[in-house]
Amino acid sequence: MSKIVCSLLPPAKNKPYYRIRYHLPDGKWKTKSLGVKSKDVARKRLVEFRDDLEREVYGLGPSKGIKEGANADLKELVREFVEDLRAQNRGVKYCDNTERQLLLPAQEIGWKTIAEVSHSDFTRWRSSSNQTRGATTLNRYRESWVSFYNWLVKTERCERNLFQHISKVDQTSDNRRKRRSLNDDEIRMLLKVAPDWRRELYLIAIHTGLRRSELKNLTWGDVHLNCESPYLLLRAETTKNKKAEPVAIHSELVDLLRSMFGLGKAKSDPVVRMFSRMEPFRADLKKAGIPFETERGRVDFHALRHTSNERMARAGVPITYAQRQMRHSDVKLTSVQYLNPEVQAISEAIKMIPAIFQETKEGSHIGSHGLVPNGQGESHGVTKGDLEEDSELVENQLVCHDKSQTDTVSQNIENGSSGWVRTNDLVVNSHPLYR
Repeated sequence: MSKIVCSLLPPAKNKPYYRIRYHLPDGKWKTKSLGVKSKDVARKRLVEFRDDLEREVYGLGPSKGIKEGANADLKELVREFVEDLRAQNRGVKYCDNTERQLLLPAQEIGWKTIAEVSHSDFTRWRSSSNQTRGATTLNRYRESWVSFYNWLVKTERCERNLFQHISKVDQTSDNRRKRRSLNDDEIRMLLKVAPDWRRELYLIAIHTGLRRSELKNLTWGDVHLNCESPYLLLRAETTKNKKAEPVAIHSELVDLLRSMFGLGKAKSDPVVRMFSRMEPFRADLKKAGIPFETERGRVDFHALRHTSNERMARAGVPITYAQRQMRHSDVKLTSVQYLNPEVQAISEAIKMIPAIFQETKEGSHIGSHGLVPNGQGESHGVTKGDLEEDSELVENQLVCHDKSQTDTVSQNIENGSSGWVRTNDLVVNSHPLYR
């Protein structure tokens, strides 16, 4: 193992401070200014520098960068990290949210340097914030701190990520942003009372499932109607995952877009107007007699995206196609989080299940026969022979059950919790975007 050599260089004509010239084990010579003119102070700093350098080189202590990072101003490090995110072309909203999610806990806890940040402080802060902030929000705070510390480790400002092993908050029981979908009757009432420009906006949102920001940035250059299967092509800079995405469009929406596209429209012109606040939408809901919030959830603008997903489920669109139409990274988002079937829809599905006792002209076997022979009261004992006779009756009824009902049952619903039916004869299957 090579020896580390350090020597003290006196001030020179163009270099008024004492310097250290040192030799590392990798064979490189380097020079560092001590920033002092006193020889005694320079000798003392030389000894300190040599000791720190040896511990760093031979893995016996933290590097100088880690030492400096530990004592650096936390706000400055956060801003440097956010600037690095902007240099990577991350979205403006993402960068702003990340900076806020880092600085807010630091301010409320009282962290000023990296050395003051601790795992236990953050978990206590998160526990105290659980009453005012939802699980999803708290998990975003955690994700921002994990990313920040990954950057600190990468830039040699920190030895390890303190937040890597902090568990996420369970989001399954968090109903702060529980949304409910609109049924078709509610959709018609909403479209009936809304002004023309908002009616167009709502119909496009419901048919495509586009997010609010995606609708706002949708231009006529993104609309492709003069082809066999019309579609929208969302630009990468307008989507959440920063990827260009095609979206198939319904024939009803094709007619609407063609009527909206008039003379003088440029490709750069926006397709719809988007309100900046939710008051107009809530006013339309009120006018249509649709409650904004019920025990089943709220109807904000994003609920129209949920509505689009649920309408595809009811129409029998295969879940793999619906996932691509919704542009979800995980099929669970499509089949669980964005699907909240109405009681009416479930009731219609339940009706498809055949009855155990076949209906007759005289009425249900439950009422006329049951398992209690005629002439016996409810308290009358049932003999073994009676049971055998009625059991045989039930068995014969099940064997002779209407085949059409049995065939209905054989139409298995895949992913039973979501209600998606796999089918291969849908119009969407022929769309070139999904071939």
